Amino acid sequence: MRAWALPAGMVVAAGVLAAGLAPVWAKDVGDGDRPFTRRDLLAALYPLVKRMEARGAIAPSTMPSIMTYADLEGRDRDWAVELASQFHLFVGMPALTTGRFNPSLPLTRWEASVVLGELLERTHPEARKLLASNEPRVFSDLTPAEGRRLEPLVTQGVLIGFPDQTFRTQEPLTHAQWARVSERLGSLDAFQAPAAAPRKPLSLQDDYRLLNSVRDR
Repeated sequence: MRAWALPAGMVVAAGVLAAGLAPVWAKDVGDGDRPFTRRDLLAALYPLVKRMEARGAIAPSTMPSIMTYADLEGRDRDWAVELASQFHLFVGMPALTTGRFNPSLPLTRWEASVVLGELLERTHPEARKLLASNEPRVFSDLTPAEGRRLEPLVTQGVLIGFPDQTFRTQEPLTHAQWARVSERLGSLDAFQAPAAAPRKPLSLQDDYRLLNSVRDR
């Protein structure tokens, strides 16, 4: 087989073109172009949520739901059920309402935005202040309703999009893109909710006042 060498100028031009089409959030991380699957999402999201919970940046729902995923086993099942039932992070993903998680499916950009939007909505307001603050952006391939839903993620720097002002909702998220998202969410690890002030023990005088108030009722 005969090898053909391209002129140097053409190589440079191709490189510039590729750079122009690359997403703003993408990084060169080896196999970063590999699609990020739903199973990958579980493996990345669960530790993040548990760290946030430990620091008081997010709390489980006071109204947990019962979720089951017949196509998950072991750790994947436990993680998916907790994220869905305790934190309601998969609300708005229709494919997850049928009792199947489809773990091997690539996660689309829109599905990622839905999950991350639910995460931010449940994040402590003071913790959200640690995220970046950017100007809103308009994406030419989003409807106004989609743009409004995406706006909190964009203005807080979690998702940015492509230089040509498109978001490309149905394209798979890549590992490189998730690495960028994870880097931006990393600032949440700096949040620590203030501990509640210890309650002062009641004195004998307090007990006496309490008994008198009950007697007078």
